[in-house]
Amino acid sequence: LCWYCDPVIDCVLLIKLADRLHNMRTIDFIKSEEKRVRIAKESLSIYAPLAARIGMYKIRDELQDLSFAQIYPEARNYIVEKLLELRESKKDLIDKIIIELKADENMDKIKCNILKPFINYIIQLIYPYLIISTITD
Repeated sequence: LCWYCDPVIDCVLLIKLADRLHNMRTIDFIKSEEKRVRIAKESLSIYAPLAARIGMYKIRDELQDLSFAQIYPEARNYIVEKLLELRESKKDLIDKIIIELKADENMDKIKCNILKPFINYIIQLIYPYLIISTITD
């Protein structure tokens, strides 16, 4: 993981990240909302950047999403709802583009897989723009 770290430190980092991810996945069982928010803020500010630093981006993304859901639940639900609406409204356009790409003979020269994209936005990155657009409107 870290080219400059001791293998024992790498192992400890992996265990800490796995433990924190498990804690965040089960955080709803903590009764105190204050404690849940504190743990989520700690995960967002310490563990998510640490996971990104050592190249574990899926863990970072999940920690960020779970943390954001605890800190700003209403905002997260609103953003997820809007993203799902956007995906449904663009579904026909995406299908049409994929058909056209597959029909293009020049695509045979390019080795790639055409997947139906749903841009996996990191929700807490959308939230500041939501606030700015609300203030400026």
